[in-house]
Amino acid sequence: VVPFGVTYEKIGTIQRRLAWPLHKDDTLSRSGRPTGLNIYFIIVLLLFTYSRTTD
Repeated sequence: VVPFGVTYEKIGTIQRRLAWPLHKDDTLSRSGRPTGLNIYFIIVLLLFTYSRTTD
């Protein structure tokens, strides 16, 4: 079992990697592309990571 803090750090790193291109190129938000998809991706990633660590 992975301690929650370690998992949280990994997720934080992944979130920064996902968020960085959005900050780098702000035209993504103007192209009509839903930024909500990133949030859903992070939630799915969280659930996947949690299910992996509980085994």
